[in-house]
Amino acid sequence: MNTTFQSIRVGIFFLLGMGLIYTVYMVIGDKGIQRADGYRLTAEFNTLRTLTPGSEVRMAGVRIGQVTLTELAGGRGRITIAIDPEVQIPADSSASIAMASLLGQSYISLAYGQSSTYLQPGDAIATVEGADFNDVLSQIGDLGAQISSIAEGFSGLGGEELNDLISNLNALVVDNRERFD
Repeated sequence: MNTTFQSIRVGIFFLLGMGLIYTVYMVIGDKGIQRADGYRLTAEFNTLRTLTPGSEVRMAGVRIGQVTLTELAGGRGRITIAIDPEVQIPADSSASIAMASLLGQSYISLAYGQSSTYLQPGDAIATVEGADFNDVLSQIGDLGAQISSIAEGFSGLGGEELNDLISNLNALVVDNRERFD
């Protein structure tokens, strides 16, 4: 009788644990609270980077929708986004792809426009191409190589030549101290 009761308790504990894990996955993974209702807009970018259906759409940092479809259109990436029906977006607003984290997660950031007319379902929103993280890293690598070559140029100075250069600069500063002040 005691082992049967323990088996039942272990089984109940296992089911509760699995239910808790599923609930956490749905909330943290944002799978359970996504809404695909609302009106649809489209946007085209040169590259969609890591955008996928389900990625957030934010305006002023507030979630107002989600990406519902990604597709290739004429060599460009086209997305369809669903916007909360309570949110009106001015016609001169623009969309850009922003990074949510260094792990590569991206979202659509909408810049609020000034127009008195609003985008209607099916309209295309203007896009702004931002810097790609990989391009930035590549440019930083190039900058590092340039700094390294400059440093190598200074490595030829040494010994007596470097002492003469420093002495001359020091004398120049001392002689013109009143002008610098």
